[in-house]
Amino acid sequence: MTLKEVFKQIESQTDFKFAFTDQINTSQKYFDQKHTYKNIEIKALINELNKNNSIQFSIVGNNIFVKQKNSKPATAKKKAS
Repeated sequence: MTLKEVFKQIESQTDFKFAFTDQINTSQKYFDQKHTYKNIEIKALINELNKNNSIQFSIVGNNIFVKQKNSKPATAKKKAS
C-alpha cells in the first residue's frame, strides 16, 4: 500500500488528518503486507505502523505527523587526544 492509500483509509474512518513534509513521497509503497484492523484504537494503529518502516508516525491532537526516520543513529564525536 502507498502512504496515500493509508492516509485515505484512516482519514475516512476517523477524525484524524495527516501532516507531512515534501520529503515524504505519498505514492511510494512503504507497506509490503496488507493488514485489516477492526475496532483498533488509533494509538495502537500508529504503534503498528511505526514497526519496521522508514517513516515515523506521531499523534498531536487530531493530527498525525509523518516524518522520515533517521537512517543512521547519531554518534558522538570523539575528541582527539
